[in-house]
Parts: sequence; C-alpha cells; structure tokens
Amino acid sequence: SHLPGAINFPFESLRYQAASLAPDGHYVLYSNTGGRAMAGAFLLIERGIDVSVLEGGIRDGETGSTAAAPTQSAAAAPSVPDDHLAHARIREAEQRAEELEERLKAVERVKQDAEEERQQHLQQVRAAVDQARRKRVET
Repeated sequence: SHLPGAINFPFESLRYQAASLAPDGHYVLYSNTGGRAMAGAFLLIERGIDVSVLEGGIRDGETGSTAAAPTQSAAAAPSVPDDHLAHARIREAEQRAEELEERLKAVERVKQDAEEERQQHLQQVRAAVDQARRKRVET
C-alpha cells in the first residue's frame, strides 16, 4: 500500500529516477520494513537530495491512523513533483541514459578498432623483426 500522494520509485530503478526529483525538495522514503528505504536514502543522500526515512516502514494493508500521521509531516515539506512533471523528468532521464549508452558503445567501438589496429601494427613489427633476423643470419 502507499501513502496518499506518494510516488512509487522501485528501489531497482531509483538511481535512474533520482534526477527527476526536485533538488531543493525534502523527501520521505518508506518501504514495508524500512530496509530498502534506508538503502534508497543512502543513494539519494549521495546525490545531494534531502531525505528522511519513515521509521519502521509501512506494512502492506496498514492504512490506519499510525500510517496517516507521517503523511502530514511529509506534506509539510516541499512536496514531490506532480505525476506529469515526474514522468516527464523520468522520460528525460531515460533518454539521457540511452544517449549515454550509445556514446559508450561508440567509444567501445573506437577502442576496439584501435586495439585491432595496434595488433596489426604489432604483427607488422614482428614480421619486420623476423625478416631482419633472417637477413642477418644469411649474411
């Protein structure tokens, strides 16, 4: 279950979606038991984002007054961007990630081409050395 107004960022994709968070906002993270929220908080803090973790997490089906109380404190802080803006930022981040992956592939191709050229030059040098040794032995 989710708190009202919460946006679900699965832990596995949080590092890619972190760029969609407003850098001047404060975010309250929670998970079922709090463990993943703590790991997510560490990841976001490393990126300079102000976070808190809901102590103890929120268990599935727990939507009573104890779960609603933290929502009020979370609402007092600058709120998470609305869904449309968040999705737009996610799309931008995903597009940027794709662009970076393409650049990485291009660099890897250049590196591979350079390695192949290096191997060709090395073979040419070895052939020249072998030829020079044969000529030296003949004379």
